[in-house]
Amino acid sequence: MMRPARRRRRRRCVAPALLWALGCVSNLAFPRHSVAAADLPETNTLEHLFIPTDSAAATGAETADLFTFQNEFDEEPTLFPPDPASAPAAAALPGGRAAAAALAGRSGAAAAAAAGGAPVSAAAAAGPGRRARGFAQPRRPSRLSLSLGLLACLVLAVSAAASGRSALRLLLQQQQQQQQQRRAWERRDAALAAALGRLEGLRALEPVVSSLAGAVDSPEAQRLLQLYRQQVEVPAAAAGDAAAAAPELAAAAAERAAEEALALLRLLHDAAVQEASLLEASQREFHGCFLEDWEEKIIEQVAANQQAEAETGPFVQTLKSLQESEQGLQRQFQLARQQLLQQQEFADEQQWPLLAAAAADLACMKRAAAARAEAAAAAAEVKRNVTETVRALLAARREKFARQAEGDLDLLDGYMHLLQQQLLLQQGGGEHRSALAAAAAAAAEAPEERSQAALERAQGLFVSASQLLTLHERALGDLGVAGNLGRLLELATRAAAQEPAIASYLDECWASLLQLPRPCEALEAAKLQRLAIAASRVGLRSAPYKALVRSILAEAKGNAARPRRGDSSSSSSSSSSSSGYLSREVTLGALEDLLLRVDDAEALIGALDVGLAAAAERGPGQQIVRDLEHSKKALGSLIETSHSLARQIARQRLTGLIELQVEDIDARAHAASLLLQQSAAALQLHAQYLRARKELQLAKTLWDAAAAAAAMRSLADELELEAYKLQRGGLFN
Repeated sequence: MMRPARRRRRRRCVAPALLWALGCVSNLAFPRHSVAAADLPETNTLEHLFIPTDSAAATGAETADLFTFQNEFDEEPTLFPPDPASAPAAAALPGGRAAAAALAGRSGAAAAAAAGGAPVSAAAAAGPGRRARGFAQPRRPSRLSLSLGLLACLVLAVSAAASGRSALRLLLQQQQQQQQQRRAWERRDAALAAALGRLEGLRALEPVVSSLAGAVDSPEAQRLLQLYRQQVEVPAAAAGDAAAAAPELAAAAAERAAEEALALLRLLHDAAVQEASLLEASQREFHGCFLEDWEEKIIEQVAANQQAEAETGPFVQTLKSLQESEQGLQRQFQLARQQLLQQQEFADEQQWPLLAAAAADLACMKRAAAARAEAAAAAAEVKRNVTETVRALLAARREKFARQAEGDLDLLDGYMHLLQQQLLLQQGGGEHRSALAAAAAAAAEAPEERSQAALERAQGLFVSASQLLTLHERALGDLGVAGNLGRLLELATRAAAQEPAIASYLDECWASLLQLPRPCEALEAAKLQRLAIAASRVGLRSAPYKALVRSILAEAKGNAARPRRGDSSSSSSSSSSSSGYLSREVTLGALEDLLLRVDDAEALIGALDVGLAAAAERGPGQQIVRDLEHSKKALGSLIETSHSLARQIARQRLTGLIELQVEDIDARAHAASLLLQQSAAALQLHAQYLRARKELQLAKTLWDAAAAAAAMRSLADELELEAYKLQRGGLFN
C-alpha cells in the first residue's frame, strides 16, 4: 500500500519538475518576457512558469494533456483532487484551452454528484479515469509515453532555447557593433569639430599676431605672418570641404595645420624676444645728457653779461624739457624690456595673452627708443642753436675789434711806408737829392735823427700789435668752429684779454707817427696807392659777413614761404587760433623782426660798398681817408648786425622745432588717450594736457611757448606710460 502511494507521489512530482525545467529553459531562451523573482507568488501554477505565449504555444497544449494523463492514472482521485484554480492558467496558454475545458468538465461532474446526493455509479463517478483503469496492460506504455512526451518537450524547449540564445547573441552583437560604430562616428565628429575649432581659434588670433609682427617689423616677421595666415585659412577651408567625404583626413589635416601655426607663432614670439635684446643692446651706449650743469651756468653767465636772457632762456627751457622727457622714456623702455625678457616661452593657443603682451612690450620699447632718438636729435639741434647764439654773443665784439684793428694796421702800414720813403728821399744823394732835400727839409719840423728814432719805435709797436692781433685772430678762428660752450668761453676770454694790449700798441704807434712831419706832396701818388690797398682789404674782410647776411636772408624767406599748420583762408587772425599750435606773435612776429634786421644789414653793406668804391677812384687823399673811416664804421656795424641775425635765425629755428615737436607730442597724446579708460587719473592728465596746449596757443613770446611745450611733452609721456600699463595689465586680469 505504501509503495503504490510512493509511486504516485513520485509520478506527481515528475511533471512539475519537468515543467519547471522547461520554464527555466524558456526563461533563458526568452529573457525579455520574464519577470523578477521577487514578484513571483509562492504557487506552482502554469502562469508562473515563464513560458512565453508567442513562441511556446505547442508547449502549453502538451502541458494540458499531461495533466489529463495524470488524472486518468490516479487510483484514488479523492486523495489528490484536481486544482480547479489551475484551469484558467492552463486556458490562458495558447493551445491549452481544450485541456482546461476537459479538466473543468470532470471536476464539475464530480461536484454535482456530491452535492445532489444522487447515486452515481462507480464508473460514472470515476469518469474516464476509472474506465481506463480496466486496461491493465496499456498502463506501462502510457507511462512510457508520458516520459517520452515530457522528454520530447524538454528537447524541443532546449532546442528553442539554443536557437533563441543564438539569435539573441547575434542581435546583441549587432547592437554592440552599431553602438561601437556610432561611438566611433561621434569620436570622429568630435575630433573634427575640435580640430576645426582649434584652427578657428588660431585664426581669431590674427589681429594679435599681426600686431606682434608689426612690432617686430622685420622681413622674417612678415614672412612668418604670411605663413601663419596660410596655415589657418587655406587648411580650414579645405577641411570644411572634405569633412563630408573623409572626416578623419580632414581632422588630421586641420590638426596638422594648427600645430604648424603654433610652431610659427612660437618662432614669432622668439623673434620678438630677440628683437628686444638687440634693441636693449643698442640703447646701452645711448648718452642722454643734453645739458650739463656747467653748460647751463655758462649760458646764464654770457646772457647776463650781454643782457640777452630772453634770447637764451627758451633754449635752456627746451633742453631741460627734452632731458626730463628722455629720462622718462628711458624708464618706460626699461620697464617694457623687463616685462618682455622675463616672459615664459609661448606653448599653445591658450597662452595667447603672451603674444599680445609681447606685442605691447616690444611696441613700447620701440616707441620709447624712437622717442628717445627724436628727443636726442631735437636736443642736438637746440644745443647747436644755443651754441650759435652764445658764439654770436661772444664773438660779435671780439670780431668787431679785430676788424677795426686790422684796418688800423693797414693804415699804419701805409703811413709808415710813406714816411720811410720820405726819409729815404732826405738821405738820397746827387741832383735828385738836392732837388727833393729842400722840400723835405721844409716839411720836416724835427731833426732827421729824431724822425728816424720815432719811426723805428712806431715800427716796433706795429710789430707787437700785429703779433698780438695774430694771436687774437687765431683765438677768433677757434671760436668760430668750437662746439663746446666751455671752449667758447675760454677762447672769447683769451681774445678779450689780448684786446687792451693791441689797442694800446696801436694808439702808441699812431702817436709816434703823428709826431713826425707829414709826407710831402711828392709822395701823393704813393699815398693814394696805399689807401687803395687798405680799402680793398676792408672789402675782403667784409665778404664773409655779407655772405652770412645773404644766407640768413634766404633762410628767412624760406621760412616765410613755408605753410604753417592750420593756416587757411578761413583761419582766425587772432593769436589763439584753435587750428594752430603757436601764435602769430611767436612765429610771424619773430620772422618779421628778422627780415627788418636783414634790411638794415643790406643797407650797411650798400654804404660800405659805396665808401670803398669812392676810395678806389683815387680822389684827394683826405677824402679817401674819410671814406675809409666810413667803411670801417659800416663794417663794424655789419659785423654786429650779422651776429644779431645769427641769433635771430637761431631763435627762428627753435620756433620751427618747437612747432614740429608740439605736433608730434599732440599726436602721441591723442593716441595714448584713446587707449585709456575713463578713469579719474586719466581724465585729470588729459585735462592738464589740454590746458597746457591752450597756454601754448596763447603764448606771446618764444620763452612762454617753450615753457608750455615743455609741459605738454611731460604730460604726453605720462599719458603714454599709463596707456601702456593699462594695455598690458588688462591681458592678465
